[in-house]
Amino acid sequence: MKIGKLVCAAAMAACFSVPAVAQESVDDAGLTVTEHPFLQEANEVFHADYSYTAPNDVDGDGLSDLLWANADRGLVGYWLSTWDYSSTPTYVRGPTKVFHVKPGYHVGAVGDLNGDRKADLVFTNAHRDLELWTSNGTTFDVSHIGHYPEDWRLLGAGDVDGDNNADLLWWNEKKCLFGYWRMQGAAVVEKQTVKAPCGYHVAAIGHFMQTFNLDLIWTSDAHDVLLWAGSPTGFTSTFLGNYDPQGHIVGAAIAGDFGGINVYVKNDTQPQFTQYEWIRYYDNQGNVGQTTFNAVRSLPLNPGDYLGATGNFDGYDEAVLVWANDKAATAPPSTPGQLTWYVNTVTWPSQVGWQSATIANYRSGWRLLGSRH
Repeated sequence: MKIGKLVCAAAMAACFSVPAVAQESVDDAGLTVTEHPFLQEANEVFHADYSYTAPNDVDGDGLSDLLWANADRGLVGYWLSTWDYSSTPTYVRGPTKVFHVKPGYHVGAVGDLNGDRKADLVFTNAHRDLELWTSNGTTFDVSHIGHYPEDWRLLGAGDVDGDNNADLLWWNEKKCLFGYWRMQGAAVVEKQTVKAPCGYHVAAIGHFMQTFNLDLIWTSDAHDVLLWAGSPTGFTSTFLGNYDPQGHIVGAAIAGDFGGINVYVKNDTQPQFTQYEWIRYYDNQGNVGQTTFNAVRSLPLNPGDYLGATGNFDGYDEAVLVWANDKAATAPPSTPGQLTWYVNTVTWPSQVGWQSATIANYRSGWRLLGSRH
């Protein structure tokens, strides 16, 4: 059932930015803001025709866009990214739009649920209702999905079965169950559950193995990393390694074209994050001879930085990391938030590979949609 088109709050488009996330945070005015976390696909999906689908691509032009929410004002919005044809990776912001959200609802997942290579938004509320906002490139069409039972939490969306439609991902911590709903637009085709190891949780989702089927990165309090590699017949679990016991996983992405995975770990005691790489080495017969999981390099962060988005923001078909800081000291009072990106994350490990730059400021009250790590 199609409910109708959304009305853009055009007059508020200048008020832009901040992420919807996990725990409760208290701002400087003493106001408590509840944030809703979910996972976003970490890297683009490569198709057989050598094209790809970028995560968070609202208009379907092949570039990831920045998605925002303002919980206090009941708004969501986007910044479209624009192609830049210079030799140096450059962020260019395109058109922006803001939309009113039905009271009590928040975004619980982002993904292309109808296979048109545009990012759609899935909303939920305290009553466990689900609504789909389907992107048409500029605005959204709204439809009702249904209702989900108690004890289940919406993790995000990703294409589990490889049909080009993102599916809804679920977690039941009490029963140690992972679940997914196979989707075709707002229609639920099938519901599946998979037993997961108790004490673990999903830390990242993406097409890390560069197949059509979604992969999952799991971790636990033991600071270990498990890969659930997706296939048409289900998931295969592989232990990758261990990471800094003073850190936690904030994201992951493909590690170039050499069959590896980058895992990003933010240190909880000092402002830095570390890039770990899992690499497979092949023998002359094309079989995996050995694997390694090592910390490759650490990069500095500012106090208060968190990973707000990962995607193809520069057109170089790589996973660019966009870090946000809601109270950047150098920003003017009206736009205290600051975005910094790290590019060239898929460069071969022997090369330097990382560049960072401040790319934009944003206004108080806005948060990038997704996990606030």
